[in-house]
Amino acid sequence: MELTPIKIRGKRSNTPGSKRGRGRPLKSASTSAASSAVSSRASTPVSTISKASVRSARPSTAKRRKTAKSLSRLEELPLELLQMIFLESMNIALPRSSPHLAAMLSDEHTRLEFSLRAFYCNGLLLNDTSADMPRLHSELLACRFFTWSYFQVILRRVHERYVKEHKLLDDEHLSACSNIFCPHSFFPVAADDWKADLWKVEHTPYLQMGAFQIPEKVLHGPWTSDKVEFLSLLVKLDGRVDWEYTSMGEVATQGLYDAIQQGSTEAVAELFHENIRVIPKTEMVRVAVMDCGFDVEMVYLLLCHADCDDGDVDYYDSKLWAWIEHANSSGDPKGALLREMLLQADKRDLRYATMLRRERTGLPPNLHRIV
Repeated sequence: MELTPIKIRGKRSNTPGSKRGRGRPLKSASTSAASSAVSSRASTPVSTISKASVRSARPSTAKRRKTAKSLSRLEELPLELLQMIFLESMNIALPRSSPHLAAMLSDEHTRLEFSLRAFYCNGLLLNDTSADMPRLHSELLACRFFTWSYFQVILRRVHERYVKEHKLLDDEHLSACSNIFCPHSFFPVAADDWKADLWKVEHTPYLQMGAFQIPEKVLHGPWTSDKVEFLSLLVKLDGRVDWEYTSMGEVATQGLYDAIQQGSTEAVAELFHENIRVIPKTEMVRVAVMDCGFDVEMVYLLLCHADCDDGDVDYYDSKLWAWIEHANSSGDPKGALLREMLLQADKRDLRYATMLRRERTGLPPNLHRIV
């Protein structure tokens, strides 16, 4: 008895005439032949594989040379020679030219010696590269490792080298060199308040600095005592901000807003210095009065600089006078005080009024830097 053929759903025959639907394509004859050849080769023992096939599987020597970058002749020099070249050339771009040179020339001793040579002046005529010193100082100060504490170490080492070379070992000569900036704990100089002595310094005889660019890291907040002292010294050493070709002016302006919000009058006074030249604006007075609780010392500082500098402060700003009316209606005496300050600033006699009222009002304006 013959069986009845039954068609099973989904079952396809592999006949050549059958139609191929969607799904994984069938292997071609060439592919199946190649796979059979590979399987037969794998079944053969290792000893029978030809050396030519093994050699072809390895990368060529030229390819290995391209993958492993070779060092230049300068990079292949010994460490001692590289340090001598770096210190004699005073080229700060040398360690930045390659990661290998950066690793070789980034030790603490080389970095410190390079900084000492960059800032030290022995009192003689400078070398022919003195014209490039402001650029070198600007790039050094902008480095991440060049912090306030590191700069104090440089000042101490430079002063020690200056004293040693000039044989200033007795107290008489040391007191003659008291017109320098540095903490009195560093040097045997009779100075009880080294911060106050900073403003009396006319020059530093052992530092060759001038007309360099103040780095961005000391022009914005958050403001700390170390950052303010660092900025004070850089301004005193003739550090400047380039408003025309860099964005440091905008950074300094934002730093002044940060100082107003933090209540740092010392930072505000430094940013108003003629070497930085942040211009007072009405918005700054608004922030100090309306957003930061009307710090009298801060507002005096802003209005005094708006009075003497080319400030852009509207003394009859509607928002400020609306705040004055609201303070007067609520019985706050700061409203009448701000009104008087704005009127005096408009008449350009705020500084004179500040000097007259300093003791009578008991205010701590701390305006010794601007009065």
